[in-house]
Amino acid sequence: MNKCIRAIVLALALAMLLTGALAEATVTPMETLAGAEWIDGTSLLAIEGENGLSAMANIDGTPLTDAIYSSFSADGGVIIAARPDVDDINARGALRPDGTELIPFAYGDIEVLSSEWAVGVKLVDATEDQYDYTVWFEDDVYLLIDTVDVYNLTTGECLATFTRDEYADAQVYGHTINIENRSTGEVTTYDLSFTALGTVDAIWSEDLAQVDYATRYDNGYSLVDAEGNALTSSTYASITSIYGGYARVELNGKYGLIDLAGNEVLPCEYDDVRYSYYMPTDAEGETYGYNAHGYFAVVVDGKLGYVDQQGNMTCEPAYSADVLENYGASATYTDLEGKFHIVAADGVETVVEGYADVYPLSYTGGMFYRVNTEDYDYGMIDWHGNVVLPAQYTSIEASGDGLYVLADVDYETQELYEVTLPATSGAAPADDSTAVDNLAPAEDSGEVDGAIPSEDSEENDGEVPAGDPAAAEDSTESNDSVPAEDSAAADSGISAK
Repeated sequence: MNKCIRAIVLALALAMLLTGALAEATVTPMETLAGAEWIDGTSLLAIEGENGLSAMANIDGTPLTDAIYSSFSADGGVIIAARPDVDDINARGALRPDGTELIPFAYGDIEVLSSEWAVGVKLVDATEDQYDYTVWFEDDVYLLIDTVDVYNLTTGECLATFTRDEYADAQVYGHTINIENRSTGEVTTYDLSFTALGTVDAIWSEDLAQVDYATRYDNGYSLVDAEGNALTSSTYASITSIYGGYARVELNGKYGLIDLAGNEVLPCEYDDVRYSYYMPTDAEGETYGYNAHGYFAVVVDGKLGYVDQQGNMTCEPAYSADVLENYGASATYTDLEGKFHIVAADGVETVVEGYADVYPLSYTGGMFYRVNTEDYDYGMIDWHGNVVLPAQYTSIEASGDGLYVLADVDYETQELYEVTLPATSGAAPADDSTAVDNLAPAEDSGEVDGAIPSEDSEENDGEVPAGDPAAAEDSTESNDSVPAEDSAAADSGISAK
């Protein structure tokens, strides 16, 4: 591969003062495995047995279960699996990461609503006239919801069972769940012991939510805890987009970051602070975040650059924020000559040549990129364009924590590598597991705004390059009962109506 590294001199000099030298990422061989693939978003493996079914295994390939499962998926720290020996339809259950059973294998679908709540949906045969699910690739197979069980994932306890008429939808806010009655339309809020706290106007209502953090308005917004105690002063014009243990705050038309203890991380002196969708998976199964290996993407005068947690500018803003795609610790753009550039957060800019495609490697926070040749041989480069793994594999994927890479040699044999990340000047937050669900109004705390925008109109961070085969992994269609985006049924062909 031919590559040209062009240093942005001032930023690179500053980065070298901060880190002592150009920081490089490396991988170290660990194991050679057979029939292994990641359980997506985790550092657990699914390893196929001689019977064609799979076992769940830890990082070195040691089985945690027998090879009795036809599929695995992960959400909110829970592993959803299917056992074909149990039933043709209701064959799904949930496992803990250690391989022990959390939810019995008795459901046609399991929806993980948060790290604390899940529902198991039992299905029965139905007709084309009335159905909730169909089966992929099988014509005239229709399924109807029979009952829905509600689970506390912390204890594994089934808290309640609803008939189809009693259950239409559920939505979690913080530690509470809203459940809508299909027949009456009434929405009831329950706590983790499944005590009814009262009824609310809509499934999306946060009026009775029990949350860890909320925003309160009193001549300005402040962050408050579950008891309504102020964690910040009421000076911010907005507090939004809580991801990975940080919240974006606005003051006098400029943006900064605070952590969830209310401490200022970045002062409000930037046009924007950008988050990335390519971060390691957090406790809620989300991959959004601001802190990418100690770097934060900021916008100054319409241009995107990077700072560390001390606010030192490690990569001077040089290119339009509308042009650069931010992936965490690096961003990319294609110039007018069609050349592909990686701009690393430490100030090194690289022109990458010799590949048909270059994509950010999921879960690595912009530290690694997956590349492929015209013949679809895959390799891996780092944020400076250095070859980490040559383009000779049939696939390359990272673990959900971004610390391991599985390279497929020939569809049957896989090589497992451990990632060594470069030392950086920033530090991750003490608690980076709080996702957007834990931000809602605090009860009796004055006028409160707990809404978090589902997307930011100024941002374009999550765009995946066109043609990325990994861009769309969930093609299920949702109905008004169980949103398919969080549903496990699609793993084995059952699709919501």
